[in-house]
Amino acid sequence: MAMSANPKNISKIDCPLPSQAAWSQVDYAPGGVCGPRIQQDVQMVILDRGSLRVTTDGREQPVRVGEVVCQWPGGHEQYAFDPDEVSTHRWVALTFDKRSAITKWLKQKRAAASPIRRESKLMRQLFDSAMQLVRSTDPAAETAWAHLALAYFEAYLMDEGLDEAGRVAPLHPALLSMRSTIAEQFAEPLTLEDLAAACSVSTNHLVRLCREQLDTTPMRLLWETRVDQGVELLRSTGLTISEIAYRVGFANPFHFSRRCKERHGQSPRALRQQAWATEG
Repeated sequence: MAMSANPKNISKIDCPLPSQAAWSQVDYAPGGVCGPRIQQDVQMVILDRGSLRVTTDGREQPVRVGEVVCQWPGGHEQYAFDPDEVSTHRWVALTFDKRSAITKWLKQKRAAASPIRRESKLMRQLFDSAMQLVRSTDPAAETAWAHLALAYFEAYLMDEGLDEAGRVAPLHPALLSMRSTIAEQFAEPLTLEDLAAACSVSTNHLVRLCREQLDTTPMRLLWETRVDQGVELLRSTGLTISEIAYRVGFANPFHFSRRCKERHGQSPRALRQQAWATEG
């Protein structure tokens, strides 16, 4: 499953959406190997059973059950699984646009990140939430996958904090929970109080965290997510604009149209015509 995303003002966004996101779980027979290969994405590999040794750019490191290893674009890598028993691993892959601002952002993240860490409870919850969408036939599920993948990536980084160069710290756990809630429930009539309750913080605290780390507000992020979901449906389905508006959480198509113009500078109809003309 993959999705398209067109982040606005990307140089000002600390966490751009991936252009594609993928999740999976795989069993390898005893003695299984993967590679050598060149990594194309940001990929996090989680070992659930057996053992794993990962060699990246000539450096080998063991991965134990319950640990996550993060691989970065351009790395020369090879995976060697347990020689005596079946190994089970999960993985999350994020493909980012190759714009200079995003490339710089990824370099900053890589410089501050640990190559390996334990999978937290939050990370596992995010993975499980994403896998529940695998069989969804709703095109909007693809965008939800991208949000969940980005949240998983930020959760991987959350123990790092600021480095000496003053790079941006990973997101607060409450913001990761907020993103997960929005990705899963954007079509529901969520309020600020609902989001705060889902994150186990007060509304004031959530707004403050959101302004400090994301330069936005929880409700603005919710509306932007609804717009992005709606635009994805405009491009990939024949649903009417009214049907799409209601499906992604707008009270009426006029509100959806106004939000589309604010975010993309075009009406829903114009966005659809542009997308379909490009495909044709």
